[in-house]
Amino acid sequence: MPGNPYEIQYVFNQFAGNTAIGSTSTLLMLRTIAVWNRAHRVTAPLVVASLGQWGLLIHGIATVRSSWSDVSKECVINGALPVAVGLIYLYSELPALFIQ
Repeated sequence: MPGNPYEIQYVFNQFAGNTAIGSTSTLLMLRTIAVWNRAHRVTAPLVVASLGQWGLLIHGIATVRSSWSDVSKECVINGALPVAVGLIYLYSELPALFIQ
């Protein structure tokens, strides 16, 4: 659990945002499964992709660290795990490669 109140606020904001993203994607997945009449060739890849996305979104909640800056008088981001940020970006762009 984060130590300072600014980090707690950031974690809450990340949690709310990532939950919204994951919920939206899951609802679109369920709609696609319904349109395809639960065909296994569509359902299986979508479920695997959804679980992967949720895993990355949950992991992304704790990858960024923040603190209060006396210079700018606001909460600033100190750092992030570049590998995690890169994986989230790659995973979000990967389906576009298969569609084209």
